[in-house]
Amino acid sequence: MMLEEYIFYCKNPDPEQASEATVKKAAKGRFPNIAGFCRFMKTGIGELEALQTDFPEEYERILSVFEDEALNSDLSSALLSSYMKKRLFYEKTGGESKSEGEIKVCFEHDIFGDGE
Repeated sequence: MMLEEYIFYCKNPDPEQASEATVKKAAKGRFPNIAGFCRFMKTGIGELEALQTDFPEEYERILSVFEDEALNSDLSSALLSSYMKKRLFYEKTGGESKSEGEIKVCFEHDIFGDGE
């Protein structure tokens, strides 16, 4: 499976292809991500997202693998959150009809008479 090959490639970079500037980073490995997978496959993110219509189970498996890789990485929580919202679709889109209501806090006692 091409996804497994990509994950292996990220975890075991080819030292002959790494430039001197990336030797330290290559020793640590690359973070497997959706954009990198698309680059590895010589395709775009739009083509990957098109799988959702024709092959929904396979598409879900791909997203699950990248979610697992992200959660088990040593990314900062801010970067991890941003990645999951943008690329793994963990954010609400503007097209949803549900709206979140405003929270109203009410106190049913006289705060000036408190303690009397």
